[in-house]
Amino acid sequence: MFPFSSPACRSLSLAVLAVLVQPCLAAGPDTKEPAKPAPVIARIIVSPQTTHFTEPLTDDGLVNLAAALNRHYGKGVAPENNASVVLYEVLGPEPDGVRLSDDFFRQLGVAVPPTEGDYFLNCGSWVQKRHNGDVTPDQLRAAVDDQDESRTAPWKRDDFPRVFEWLTASRGPLSRLAEGVQRPDYYSPLIPPEDANQQPGGLIASLLPGIQMSRELARALTSRAMLHLGERRYEDAWQDLLTTHRLGRQIGRGPTLIEQLVGIAIESIAIEGERTWLEIVQPGVKRIARIREQLNSLPAMSKMMDAIDTTERILFVDSVVRLARNQMKADDLTDLGMQLDAFPAVLRQTIGVSVDWNGVLRRGNSQYDEIVAAMRIGNRTDRNAALQAFETKLQEQKLKATSPGTLALAVVPGLTSAIVTEAMSRTLTSLLMPALSAASHAEERQQQRFANLQATLTLFEFRADVGEFPETIDSLIPKFADDMPVDLFSGAPLKYRRTADGFVLYSVGKNETDDGGRTFGDENPGDDLVVRISLAKPDSTN
Repeated sequence: MFPFSSPACRSLSLAVLAVLVQPCLAAGPDTKEPAKPAPVIARIIVSPQTTHFTEPLTDDGLVNLAAALNRHYGKGVAPENNASVVLYEVLGPEPDGVRLSDDFFRQLGVAVPPTEGDYFLNCGSWVQKRHNGDVTPDQLRAAVDDQDESRTAPWKRDDFPRVFEWLTASRGPLSRLAEGVQRPDYYSPLIPPEDANQQPGGLIASLLPGIQMSRELARALTSRAMLHLGERRYEDAWQDLLTTHRLGRQIGRGPTLIEQLVGIAIESIAIEGERTWLEIVQPGVKRIARIREQLNSLPAMSKMMDAIDTTERILFVDSVVRLARNQMKADDLTDLGMQLDAFPAVLRQTIGVSVDWNGVLRRGNSQYDEIVAAMRIGNRTDRNAALQAFETKLQEQKLKATSPGTLALAVVPGLTSAIVTEAMSRTLTSLLMPALSAASHAEERQQQRFANLQATLTLFEFRADVGEFPETIDSLIPKFADDMPVDLFSGAPLKYRRTADGFVLYSVGKNETDDGGRTFGDENPGDDLVVRISLAKPDSTN
């Protein structure tokens, strides 16, 4: 499960936030416990400068931000065109063991699926169900290890009999998925969980229940593709890999950064499988043309800039509004431990009741405007420099907000509100702001891996026509390519060298340094994004 507060996307400033929003904590053992002040309910001004969306309104006059987001992203999406509907037909109402709310399916526009059905289970869960839970940890681990290994190279049913049995049992769900990911739209509603009083919780706690299982679907499809390859069913293998690629693109169309990051991860799985397929099958010119047409027809993923501008911004607004109205505590923002001992009891008493929350909202929205402006810069070097400058400024703001001088001023009469509001704004922004450079680099790597795949197809097209791979990459021009394949990270042509049985093609990666084709998993790791092709003897049946 992936709540929005996943540490993969955020840097946390837990201790300071705990102090700012929890004024009524017990003092240390050597001080008198302070009296608890009455709760203060802040009046939030609804405007584009504070709440961004200004409708629909709840009974208390605030914006229903979850409804606003779902209306924004679900507009015009019919259930019969929505790939997400099929995803949950495949996974059922309890993907990853968590029951989805009836409201989730209502907003999808479909009936709640029955509890029992022909739903997809990952390999470990299937083995447990197959043996009624009578499985030792070693047996379960062995089954999962077999499935992992089965994704890496062609195999036959006798190589991994348990994996083969699992894939056979999963045939129905995987077939439905292959049809569903070809739908034109993708919309998955965001449903905040209810609290103990059955009131909607914060957006930050919304779960994305199909996301982890979508990775498992990708693993199953690539396992089966390698089985098809091993048993020389080449077209079936390609269709499973294409379904994996479509799945990644659909998930990556979601409104959250987490969906986009998972979509990127699934696409990477697909591209690696497609590289293996090309290496084994060595297709001819006509088959390459069909492959290129299929890949070029894949839907584009959402841009991370759009997720930050809309979803991430509204996540910030929702969290601030709920903190202001005593509907959320600091520890609701993260499941990590809190460190409160370092802050004086008097600060805990005063800060939480002295914040101009509308000022916090205006400052936060202004900073999101600044991020989006940086991400819209077309030149990669200038864009990354702007993002790095913003993150540096954000870190400096956090340090200033938590400095002893600021904390001391926070309790000075007449200065408290302004100082505390500024400290709160900086702390919340640093807490809730996504890791911008990491998100941007992930998006760039996805674009480069796909460009590398396209260049690999062109190299195979050259070989199918000429009989061997080119000595140099510029030999592709003009017959096979109009322009040289360019490295997004360097602006120069991709690195290429022919080998005795294939070639190595690579981008220099985000460090912009040529590591000689060494990448993350190598013994001496590098940062290059690499395609290695080592051809086996061609299959005479191809």
